[in-house]
Amino acid sequence: MRLARCRSVALAGVRGTVVDIEVHIGGMPGFTLVGLPDASLAEARDRVRAAVLCSGERWPLQRITVSLSPAALPKRGSHFDLGVAVAIVAAGEELPTGVADEMIFLGELALDGRLRPVPGVLPAVLAAARFGATHVVVPESNAGEARLVPGVLGDMGSALSDSFETGILDSGYYTRPEVFRGLRVPPVLLTGNHEGIRRERRRDALLRTLRRRPDLLRDAGMTRAEAAWMVTQGWVQPAAARPSDQVDEGAGAGRPRSSRSKTRTMRTKNDGSHEER
Repeated sequence: MRLARCRSVALAGVRGTVVDIEVHIGGMPGFTLVGLPDASLAEARDRVRAAVLCSGERWPLQRITVSLSPAALPKRGSHFDLGVAVAIVAAGEELPTGVADEMIFLGELALDGRLRPVPGVLPAVLAAARFGATHVVVPESNAGEARLVPGVLGDMGSALSDSFETGILDSGYYTRPEVFRGLRVPPVLLTGNHEGIRRERRRDALLRTLRRRPDLLRDAGMTRAEAAWMVTQGWVQPAAARPSDQVDEGAGAGRPRSSRSKTRTMRTKNDGSHEER
């Protein structure tokens, strides 16, 4: 008998209520979802199963019972997907015991394991904050909305790397181990070369933006060197975004390259007046 839980938020209009997602694994194979789910939530079984398997995790080959509490409260929406998936993986002993118990999860899962944005994140995070939750997980595309909630950021300086502040998506973050599931941390991040690390993170941020939100690149403020490199990565450079007046990396003065300056001269007329040419 294996049990695990995490939390999500049920929305009724703009009012949110924190919901416990509890999962029990044991018995003959099957899947049961209880707690007054609507049609989109009842379909979570197939989305969650495909997403878990495509993410490289194991799907328990026993009966899975998912309970959404309070049971008498109607639950609507696909934003419960992520919480259901995390609770199932935790009950399958793929996560440390209790690591997700107090965390709140919001997000719809694609079949390949990607996390899709959902509506209602702002009232959901407000409800989580009133509940006293300290950790809320939302899709990347909803992060700007979640940050509007007062006090949701422990350090306001962390907002400086948000895509709504820099104009492009943020770069990835890497921690130990150096190799995880066959993916290696970029070598430059292990060197201690801060300028090299800055360039690597900038390139990573530009590539992420190219793949997910290429429309943001128009105002990304790329240097000529960055723009040339991005073209090699498949970026089609709009005419309005060509960085003809941008400063190249390493430019000494740090001033935009201006167009040809005009030379002005003064000529004295016969009547003593002056004419500018």
